[in-house]
Amino acid sequence: MQERFGHRLRLGTLIAALALMGLVATSATPALSAVSPLKLAKKALALAKKADKKATQALARPAPTAPAGVPGPKGDAGAAGSAGATGLRGNPGPDGPQGLPGATGATGAIGATGPIGATGGQGPAGPTGPALRFRGEWEDTEYEIGDVVKWEGSAWINPDGRGRTNEPPGSPWQLMVQKGDPGAQGPEGLQGPQGVPGAPGANGFGSTFVGQDTFQAAPAAVTVRSIPCPASLPKAVGGGFSFPEQAASVATVLESRPLINGTGWVVGMRNGGNSLAITVGMYVVCAG
Repeated sequence: MQERFGHRLRLGTLIAALALMGLVATSATPALSAVSPLKLAKKALALAKKADKKATQALARPAPTAPAGVPGPKGDAGAAGSAGATGLRGNPGPDGPQGLPGATGATGAIGATGPIGATGGQGPAGPTGPALRFRGEWEDTEYEIGDVVKWEGSAWINPDGRGRTNEPPGSPWQLMVQKGDPGAQGPEGLQGPQGVPGAPGANGFGSTFVGQDTFQAAPAAVTVRSIPCPASLPKAVGGGFSFPEQAASVATVLESRPLINGTGWVVGMRNGGNSLAITVGMYVVCAG
């Protein structure tokens, strides 16, 4: 705005100059020769001063403020600038709070066995122990300190207990001698010398008789049967019995022997089953 009023000031001066030039030019015109050129010049100068004064007053007044325009649309974001130089390293911050304990790690592998240490010096002699008494196989009875028993092939000592005890290896028994395991079979020995001839044996029987019979052993019962020798060979010199193999789990032989007077053979059988009878065979060997 001030630049515009500055142009206006120079315009007034220019008008005054043009007026002066016009007066000079017209002074040569015969029709205006009667007017004094000096008066014309003064008049033009007065006009110029007046114009300068108005221009000065216009410059002194504040320029009118134009109303704000409508904001324009938002411009596009500019391109990202290049990264700046790395700043100086800051001072270390304060220490943080103590963290929670971590989980226990897995157990490491067992290390190698260390070297054997040097042998220690001889220790002092211990107190004299109680006298030992061998008591044979362990029994449920009372024992004293120093008693030694045999149990399952090993020897056990009672070091400090009195009264009735548990069977070894229970308290107070301590192992004294460990039972050894049987050794390997040795090699076959050399042939021995011929033995001394034995005494002559008794005369044998001139003739024999074998008698046979069967009977049924009732279930859940005991059955006894006998078989006699004939009158011609009245002496029972042997006998026996037999039954099916599948009955072995329930059959129990109670007796198999000669009769009391020796004239026959007797067999007693218990059938432990609950439903089936057992067929039992029996025999006797008789001689004269």
